[in-house]
Amino acid sequence: MGSQDERIFNYLDSKLRNYLALYGMNNLEPNRFTMCYEDIGYPLCRIFSTLHPYLNKKFKNFYTGIFNDTFNSSDAYRFMQLIDEFEELQGTLQNTKYSFDLIPSYKDALLEVKEYLSLFGENRELLKNGYPPTFSHKVTLEEINPVFQLKPTISTNNSSVSIPYKLKLIGEGSYARVHKYKDEFYNRSFAVKTARKDLNSSELERFRTEFSEMKKLKSPYVLDVFYFDEENHRYIMEYAEFSLSDYIKKYNNSIDISKRIEFVQQIFKAFTYIHSKNILHRDISPANILLKMYDGTEFIKVSDFGLVKLPDSQLTNQLTEVKGYFSDPNLYEVGFANYKLHHEIYSLTRVIYFIFTGRTSIGSFTSTEFQDFIEKGINTDVQKRYKNVVEMQADFEQIIPMIQQVGV
Repeated sequence: MGSQDERIFNYLDSKLRNYLALYGMNNLEPNRFTMCYEDIGYPLCRIFSTLHPYLNKKFKNFYTGIFNDTFNSSDAYRFMQLIDEFEELQGTLQNTKYSFDLIPSYKDALLEVKEYLSLFGENRELLKNGYPPTFSHKVTLEEINPVFQLKPTISTNNSSVSIPYKLKLIGEGSYARVHKYKDEFYNRSFAVKTARKDLNSSELERFRTEFSEMKKLKSPYVLDVFYFDEENHRYIMEYAEFSLSDYIKKYNNSIDISKRIEFVQQIFKAFTYIHSKNILHRDISPANILLKMYDGTEFIKVSDFGLVKLPDSQLTNQLTEVKGYFSDPNLYEVGFANYKLHHEIYSLTRVIYFIFTGRTSIGSFTSTEFQDFIEKGINTDVQKRYKNVVEMQADFEQIIPMIQQVGV
């Protein structure tokens, strides 16, 4: 299992690589902020020198955007993502020798920004009427001196991670159960996915692979996962309020066409990214695409990578069952082990049809352009389907004006 120092090092090394990828810094070369933290050991020094300029950039964009009235929900979402990452890192390292804090000016400013962002979506009228009139803790950006500082702590040794909160069951399937809990430190909800106790070793290996592959993926349209508990065969992940299936069923009569189009465009972005990593999801359905609410805006979150197909995987041949409305009937002929990209295109097409109609079976069409789009995506001749998601998205963009005009 390794010592606590070894586990912390592995955690920090993983976080560093995640931050470099997440914030568009694709190499490990030091930047000019590295000198601010040269007395702190690797990899924490590199984490601080990576977050420091990105935090400065977000502060600058925030203050400029607020006063120019150009700050929008997407900006707010990205800033909250950074705050969440910071708070997760800080919370994980508390009560260790790596416990840290921001300098007071940045700490006060970040709390003020976080409060503002929490109101940004739900109380915009309040903000427009003058709240807040000024930012009392508007930060002066620090370009020379460090903004992160280690603080003296009492080190404790914890043999495992526990979840001291009441868990609420929110979903279950043949392989796992999902619970929700409210973390009082972060003041936010998380989900915990736990493997069923009767899984065999191969199934547990696939469950572990699901976490590992999701951990590698860095996209706002893929559900975040945070920590795998080896002892209890469970992992902590981002909580999303709805599945696409439940959301459409509940609100189908009131969802406007522009929101449906936005869902589809987000799904295209998600799977363009996923496929760029040579990954096939193999279990695409409205139940496995989640919706996370942020500032009154819904964001697509692809989840459930338990059937993911990877290059050179040794688990593929164990899966033979084809199930559900959204699976390609062609798989009955070729076998699930021979799952290809054109099978993924079929499932995506069926999901898109469901988004616009709320129906799991194909019915009549109002728009011949939309009909042609759907029929190409599910063509019984797999060679006549879209070759990839990029091609599929390009065709969809062409028919948006007609969908907006006459429907589907």
